Amino acid sequence: MKRILSFVMMAALAFGTAAFTACSDDEKGNGNGNGNGNTGNSSLAGKWEVEENDLGIVSVEFDGRNNYVVVATNEWLNISMNRHRPTSRAEVEIEYIPLFGTYTVEGDKVILSGFGTITISSIADGVIEFTLEVDGEDEAVSLSGEKQQEMASSSKTDMLCRTWKLVSMNPPVVEEGEDGDSKPEFVYFSKAGTYLVSFENGESMLSNWKWKSEADGTIYYSDEFPPVWEDEYTATVTKLTANLLEVTEVYEDGGRNVSTWEPVK
Repeated sequence: MKRILSFVMMAALAFGTAAFTACSDDEKGNGNGNGNGNTGNSSLAGKWEVEENDLGIVSVEFDGRNNYVVVATNEWLNISMNRHRPTSRAEVEIEYIPLFGTYTVEGDKVILSGFGTITISSIADGVIEFTLEVDGEDEAVSLSGEKQQEMASSSKTDMLCRTWKLVSMNPPVVEEGEDGDSKPEFVYFSKAGTYLVSFENGESMLSNWKWKSEADGTIYYSDEFPPVWEDEYTATVTKLTANLLEVTEVYEDGGRNVSTWEPVK
């Protein structure tokens, strides 16, 4: 498999439609309850693997900073994706579809922009019970999920795991899609190992990541599920502060790509 440019563009791309809207401070939910009447970001934060369901929802993830990632399978494509735009051959081949956006918390409800509303029944002992009402659908579906293990907390991990907006990329990366070329716009890292790139045209690429060497700032990335970690697919976090992320990737032919990102507030 030939590698193409930087860690935001792999040869085997898995694209789905997704919406992203950066949230301002006044959009953020409040509260720090346990999911019964007052659900807070602290109790929601993390990746929840959802039990098998007719909607094809695989997982829901909340980063604690009001960004969410919902992962669905082709069942979701068959049920709902054609509501947003015509199904293309490329979309039919998608195995996992990432839906990316912002959320707000209002009591026991979690409103996912561009997707739907979750109503929390309970969060206890690593299990979440909730109903999901998808935008445009008449009925809510009852679901449950288990919280997934996360990476150990550290200053570098905690600083990296958030949503970043592209500032510059050299050389530029352009995704050639059916709707025209599109550039990366956001990248999202989570402690659950989720790595997602959102493009200007609203498409997203879902992958996995983990540290190869946290001390050296090197990371593995993989678009396989479950992930396969190979030295060919690595990048280096060359700068990381509260206000700047710089990632460098060196290729076998001697070329390199350097991208800089700023945090989404």
